[in-house]
Amino acid sequence: MAARLGRTDRVTYGLGEWPGPGRRLTVDDGVVRLEGFRSQSGGTLTVVGWDRRRLTLLVVPPETGADEAEHVLATTAGPDGGGAHPRTAGAVAGPTPGGVPLPA
Repeated sequence: MAARLGRTDRVTYGLGEWPGPGRRLTVDDGVVRLEGFRSQSGGTLTVVGWDRRRLTLLVVPPETGADEAEHVLATTAGPDGGGAHPRTAGAVAGPTPGGVPLPA
């Protein structure tokens, strides 16, 4: 991730999905701000670099089976390696057969 974004400035998350983390996280020799938003897409975290480049990550719950997790990641990434964020062309929506939600 550091190769794509450089130093991380902040991480955003959906307010309703994460149990109130602290507002800052110390990482190596810096501080990363943690910011919750009601508008954040479900099942995602967005990492923002110092130069404001962004990388949205799909969060697959740890209890998800290996086959289903692979299906979710392959379906949301697509053949061209596009991201899972809803603004990404080709993103899919709805649950998988095992109930893991895909971005809308």
